[in-house]
Amino acid sequence: MTGVSASARTPIGIDLGDRVTKAAQLTRTRKGWRIEALCAIPRSTPGAHIDHEEVQNLRSILHRQGFTDNQVVLAVPSEKLLTGILELPARGSGASLDQIARMELARMHKLAPNSFEMSYWDLPSPTHARNSAQVMAVGCSHDEANQLLDAFEAAGMDVKAFDVRSWAAARACEPVLAPEPGSTAILDLGWNGAYLSVICHGVVAYERSLPEAGAAPLLQSTCEKFQLDLETAERVLETIGFGSEGSEHLDEHYREQFAKVLGRHFGAMAEELQAPFSYIANQYAQGGVTRVLLVGGTAAIPGLSEFLGSVLAPEVISVNPTVVAQCPRSILPKASNASLTLAVGLAQYF
Repeated sequence: MTGVSASARTPIGIDLGDRVTKAAQLTRTRKGWRIEALCAIPRSTPGAHIDHEEVQNLRSILHRQGFTDNQVVLAVPSEKLLTGILELPARGSGASLDQIARMELARMHKLAPNSFEMSYWDLPSPTHARNSAQVMAVGCSHDEANQLLDAFEAAGMDVKAFDVRSWAAARACEPVLAPEPGSTAILDLGWNGAYLSVICHGVVAYERSLPEAGAAPLLQSTCEKFQLDLETAERVLETIGFGSEGSEHLDEHYREQFAKVLGRHFGAMAEELQAPFSYIANQYAQGGVTRVLLVGGTAAIPGLSEFLGSVLAPEVISVNPTVVAQCPRSILPKASNASLTLAVGLAQYF
């Protein structure tokens, strides 16, 4: 029997959510990426900081689910990520760009310059030429990073890297990014909010948090409107959505009212996207945003892609691991879950 050696596998990509931890481990083949292990594990204490006991339990579950080795790549939580678009002296000017970038990011977030780790990358050349370098800078405070490092190392796991969620999403979605010169917007639809990133000319050129677009406020309004408990509301959301196939047994009026609740929620999100889409079109001219990719826990709501496609100019595609990687038959049932896509991108870090 031919198998894949443990050494050929990637580190485990771990996406720590507020309610569910997602994990993926891959191998690279001649035909591209292949998923070897995949799982979603409910958090023992939703919303709390993860501690070494929860990590120890996570490690045991991962071993039972077919994951190998203890090397992991984590994503910096969106709410803990320090970001900023900076104007730096032109490259070749002789200025210390690293030091200037650190000082500027510290000033933007009112932090001590030596209190965080940071990285930055060049943004695409804008429509209007500048005599300076425009970069996207990101950082994470030492306190936040050390808290995660301590929890995982105490449980015997080796954190190889902290990644940026937007880059992990872009990496995972690479096979379905819009062709040049168009740009791709990736919407990570989570529990406490959505996170928008725009990929332009191969780099993350824009990031923005959309806190009102999360599943939590949507489910709260659904529970209040229809007098449902949270579990039932989640099940209705996942199976009925905008009233597509599989909801014929429900009262037509109920389906229509439920679709209206969803329409208001995601319609408001679509309105928030207009400004950043216009910014990208004006800043980088060619193409603008021509494709929107949905990942995250609510990306697979029935009818959501079609609804957003009807109110946004770009095409809209829900992306789960089956869309971007080879999946063995045993993994296919899990791989249809779009909340696992970002974990795939984290596993692709190296």
